[in-house]
Amino acid sequence: FEQALAVLRDGRFEESIQIFKDLKWLGRSREGGTLRAAKDKLDIEIGAAAGRHRGTLHLALAVIDYMETKSAADACAKARADFEAALLQNAGDAESALGLGIALTLQSRFDESAAEALLDEAIERFGPATKAPHLRASAMHNRGIAKFYKARRASGDRKKTLLHGAIGDFSIA
Repeated sequence: FEQALAVLRDGRFEESIQIFKDLKWLGRSREGGTLRAAKDKLDIEIGAAAGRHRGTLHLALAVIDYMETKSAADACAKARADFEAALLQNAGDAESALGLGIALTLQSRFDESAAEALLDEAIERFGPATKAPHLRASAMHNRGIAKFYKARRASGDRKKTLLHGAIGDFSIA
């Protein structure tokens, strides 16, 4: 659980999903499972957290909801609000920009009508994190994912342009 949070905090979103999947697998034989325990712990920690850290915890809750095939829209919206609040306090906070981009990308999976706008905003929000040396690889990778999701919705030359952009971001990452 702690490893999943640390990985998520570093912006390695897909890796965090895999760790949470491992927790789910480990808990299959137990009543309630380890994901239930993780959600309980998250609920407690969210109450005591603030800012970017609270956003990361809400993002972890969204990942667990997503894995349990529940809509994670509410947890994504809360993570988004937390990261936006952190950016209001410090506009140059690259970690919050990265977290916000990830929250927007995940939220696009649950809000079909706003997916295009959410992905556009995510791509923009990843920008500051791509300039921070310690976050560059994660930011570029996540921005590539957002471009790839946009490409899946597009056609023709627009699709090709988005796919080339995603590949470019992945290559830099």
